[in-house]
Amino acid sequence: PMKSGLLNPKEKDALPVLNAIIGELLGKAKKDEVCVYCVPAKPIDQTREVSYHEDVLKQIIEGYGYDVKVIEESIALAYEGLVDNDLTGIAISMGAGMCNICVMYSGMSSLSFSVARGGDWIDKNVANDCGCSIAKVIAIKENSQLLDLTKSTINDIYQEGSDDYNIINAIRSYYGALINYLLTNLANQFNN
Repeated sequence: PMKSGLLNPKEKDALPVLNAIIGELLGKAKKDEVCVYCVPAKPIDQTREVSYHEDVLKQIIEGYGYDVKVIEESIALAYEGLVDNDLTGIAISMGAGMCNICVMYSGMSSLSFSVARGGDWIDKNVANDCGCSIAKVIAIKENSQLLDLTKSTINDIYQEGSDDYNIINAIRSYYGALINYLLTNLANQFNN
């Protein structure tokens, strides 16, 4: 039911499927029970809005009897992840469809945005560049014992010439490109 971090506009059964998933996860609310859910920030590099996505999730969750509260994903992560740093720092969520970023100072969000690239963007580009299926890229990315994004060189670690070598190399390259894209956009947001 989801695509690129939001509701899939081409999936006619997206709403019933999402409703069923949420119903299984939450069940019916007990009296005065609150449900806080996360939504992505509006992407700065795509014209899609998040308002409809937010409203649909709210309606579904309210339908199960909950008092609903919404928070942007990166702000929620900042409140959790920056608790030991006086709620000051940068929180980044790298998802399948989008990456969300929040800059927080003393518990106040000073900057929050998303970019419309994530793991799916990596998978698609690696498949295109390596001439293989997206399913093969995902399988290697999720199961390979050879993929180590902390290493700066791969020639000593990976078996050059193997079927997986080019895919692993491309995965590493596109993760670097995604991180560079995030940091470039973060710098641009600061400058603006």
